[in-house]
Amino acid sequence: MALQIRDTFAVDVDTFWDRVYLSEDYQRRNHLEGMGFRSYRLVSDDRSPDGRVERVIQVDPGNLPGLLQKALGDVGYTETGRFDPVRRRWTFTIQPAKVGDRIQVTGELWVEPSEGGVTRFCDVDVRVRLPGIGGRVAKAMEAMTRDNQAKSTTFTRAFIGRLA
Repeated sequence: MALQIRDTFAVDVDTFWDRVYLSEDYQRRNHLEGMGFRSYRLVSDDRSPDGRVERVIQVDPGNLPGLLQKALGDVGYTETGRFDPVRRRWTFTIQPAKVGDRIQVTGELWVEPSEGGVTRFCDVDVRVRLPGIGGRVAKAMEAMTRDNQAKSTTFTRAFIGRLA
């Protein structure tokens, strides 16, 4: 199941990457304050001289919605992301702590200049292989992803507003 999420922010492309998205302070606060996750832990943040970034985080979103709670339990996930400075794209995979071999979440995020700032594009692909409930779990994960992204957008706009 593919999701396409679009948002606009009043910031330029370089500021979005350098002072917002690739900032550890932003990521930690966005997960905890913005999306209301129960925990956030930076596992690794490797930055190379050519501008590549590879980051691994572990998070616990807290109480999951009904069907997801039944399928996954009350567990978190590990996100591995990579920033390619040439393509200026962030690619990521999400691995649930439980039944992660049957759930695959991948995506790509990028920004493009637009009137008054940038448009953030985020394409997410959710694949669930759970016999009998896979389709319903995928739809629940899609709804949770959209909800988290809406919360993240609100937080990101406020975070950018405080950058001055």
